[in-house]
Amino acid sequence: MTTKTWAFLFLMLTALTGLALYATGTVPRVYINEASLPGKAELVQRGAYLVDIAGCQYCHTDRVNGGARLAGGRRLETPYGSFFTPNITPDKVSGIGKWRLEDFVRALRHGMSPVGTHYFPIFPYTSYTRMSTEDIAAIYTYLKTIEPVRQFNHPHKIRWYLWRASMRIWKRRYLKSGELVSDPLETAAWNRGNYLANAVAHCDECHTPRKSFWVMDNSIGFSGNPIGLDGEPAPNITPSQRNGIYKWTDGELVTFFRTGKLPRYGHTGEQMSEVIATGLKNLTEQDAQALATYISSLPAVD
Repeated sequence: MTTKTWAFLFLMLTALTGLALYATGTVPRVYINEASLPGKAELVQRGAYLVDIAGCQYCHTDRVNGGARLAGGRRLETPYGSFFTPNITPDKVSGIGKWRLEDFVRALRHGMSPVGTHYFPIFPYTSYTRMSTEDIAAIYTYLKTIEPVRQFNHPHKIRWYLWRASMRIWKRRYLKSGELVSDPLETAAWNRGNYLANAVAHCDECHTPRKSFWVMDNSIGFSGNPIGLDGEPAPNITPSQRNGIYKWTDGELVTFFRTGKLPRYGHTGEQMSEVIATGLKNLTEQDAQALATYISSLPAVD
């Protein structure tokens, strides 16, 4: 090789080494006042409900291949390759059986594993970060009570340029971690709907267009994603007269959350049908109404 080639390779290696060191970083500390949390029975009951409406069963159950509930293995197709969801049953070898509550909070709030590796944002921690610590603790407590399943995680099949350490750089630029703060100028129902849509049920993750690097374009939030998961587009759910849900009533939205039935004819697509069947249909009446209130209040985006 020529001197210039060696010099170029040296500079590239130096840059990559520096990038790796920068991206490694430290594990964020998580402090939880467990004495302030409700009792276990209450947490388990609430956690079972949240697991449903948070879409955990939808993503972490490989229904196509008859996989066990929440044992992972579901393949999710994206423009960046195929991602496989992990096992979140309390198996101590292949699942989250050895995780502490702090580990679980760190995963949902900071997108980081117990050993300090970074999760790709196909795991919607960008929305889960907004959940309250109490709700995250409820999900954790419930998951610890379910039947453990010994099923090891599949490696992702993604683009060559994606590596976990680089996610620290991505998160420093795009992740705003922390609980969602209520708007004192809005009603309790609107605030609850906002929390459901943008934190727990993370409707924004599917229905908001993506820019480069898998970043949501929140300037036109909820206006639909033409790519979507597995190639199925997610529609515009703002009250746009052109291509949104302008004529939908709150009652029709609630019916949709329960059944997937469209107001005037037909039924929703395959993916949303599964989201409803494995989660949204279990919304309490109050939460369904709150979610409808919030969705109806979104600014129209054409």
